[in-house]
Amino acid sequence: MPANIREQDRGYGWVFTDPDGMTLYTYVRDQAEASSCNGPCAESSPPVLVPDNAAASGDWSFVVRGDRTRQWAFRGKPLYRSARDFG
Repeated sequence: MPANIREQDRGYGWVFTDPDGMTLYTYVRDQAEASSCNGPCAESSPPVLVPDNAAASGDWSFVVRGDRTRQWAFRGKPLYRSARDFG
C-alpha cells in the first residue's frame, strides 16, 4: 500500500483516506487505467499524486495523466480527493 494512503475497514468495505483522514474517491467516467478528470474536474477533485520514489505493488498501480504526472490507482481505478472536503 502507498505510504501516503491509509485504509480503514468500516464493516461494509474499505475506505481509503489520505494522511489527514480525508476520504479518497474514484470518478465514474474514468476508463480502466486512465484518468479523464482534467481541467475544472481536477480542480474540484484533485488527483492523488504518486511521489517520485514510490513503486506500484499488488492492487496498487498508477496511471500517467495528460500532464505526465503519476496518479495512484486501486485495482486500476484512479483515486481523487474532493475539494469540498477542504472547505
